[in-house]
Amino acid sequence: MALPAGVARVLRASLLPTGARDEAERVVAAQRPEDLRGLGEAARFHGIPAYVHAATAGLPLVPEDERDHLAGMRRQVVLRHLRTINDLRHLERVLTTAGVPWLVIKGPTLAEPVHGAVELRYYGDLDLLVPGRHLAAAMAALEEAGSEVLDRNWTLIGEQMKGEVHLRLPSGTHLDLHWHLFNDAERRLLFPVDVDGLFSRAREVRVGDAPVTTLSLADTVVYVAMHMLHSGGHRLVWLKDVERLLAQPELDPEAVASRARAWDGELVLTSALRRVELALGAPEHAPAVHRACRPARAWSTVASWAWRRSPAEAEDGEASLGRVVSRSVQRSQAESLRELARRGLQHLRGGPDGHDGHEPSADDPRSDRFDAGGAPGREAFLARVARQGG
Repeated sequence: MALPAGVARVLRASLLPTGARDEAERVVAAQRPEDLRGLGEAARFHGIPAYVHAATAGLPLVPEDERDHLAGMRRQVVLRHLRTINDLRHLERVLTTAGVPWLVIKGPTLAEPVHGAVELRYYGDLDLLVPGRHLAAAMAALEEAGSEVLDRNWTLIGEQMKGEVHLRLPSGTHLDLHWHLFNDAERRLLFPVDVDGLFSRAREVRVGDAPVTTLSLADTVVYVAMHMLHSGGHRLVWLKDVERLLAQPELDPEAVASRARAWDGELVLTSALRRVELALGAPEHAPAVHRACRPARAWSTVASWAWRRSPAEAEDGEASLGRVVSRSVQRSQAESLRELARRGLQHLRGGPDGHDGHEPSADDPRSDRFDAGGAPGREAFLARVARQGG
């Protein structure tokens, strides 16, 4: 399955770096109103309701209820961002008092600082990174200040050595508390990231009226690109993140390529750029980043062919060729082609193409919310994290 062609074209047109309004108007004019049914829900799935609303507001061929839906979501994004600002103030008081170093990653640090306006970057959960040796202290301080740890399956979490735990802040916001950028232990082995190095290179951006510490720009580009592809590369907001990051005037392409090389992630980075180029055009600085990275022509040819057949703007969240290829990117061309063969065969047989974002129910032993392991399991996990995370 894929989104209706008219809806997909409007989504893509709304994100073009220049002339989005004119292109959206031209695309809408070529559609019938019934061809644009589901536009609001598609924009929500792709995380770009404000972009689509800005490009289509006032166009009479867009059904009125779809325009109202887009406008309502745009307001919700602003309200959620205002709540996030208060959440960050709360976290500053709690974690700084506890002596815990912390960085905000993704979410609000990609909204106004990167997209240029708070309503343009839709996000749900808040993501924080702390060094592994401080994870236990961070959790204890947050719980004492009224947060609830949502995870219960310490047996599973410990066996898989997951890179994050989940809490609910007093405001109701869900917090993903990371001790590593990558949740999956296998990815941590494949793509080595020095967490202490992330903190040493950290920078400040403004969220609302306050400075917030986040990853360096080079670290942000590589991390966001890797997250985009390994999550499936099927939501346009992730592609727009990369495109906007590559347009930052202070970006150093050599620093980005060097960071990707240090993480064994050059092929993931250049593949992410190719996915963005096919959907939105070549971002600024992208040619320089490509030149600074080692070429992988065979993989680029295969991936480009697949992504043209399964364009990002047509993705609807179901299993697709585009997601299979995105999740297949490994450290090298040969490893990626082997992984693509494995995943492709699974896809042809009708099997899943990887994690689809749907958490099993709390009574399922595969869920982080399943009650298993108790306090001893939690303590054992935190002790292992402290040893592994430094």
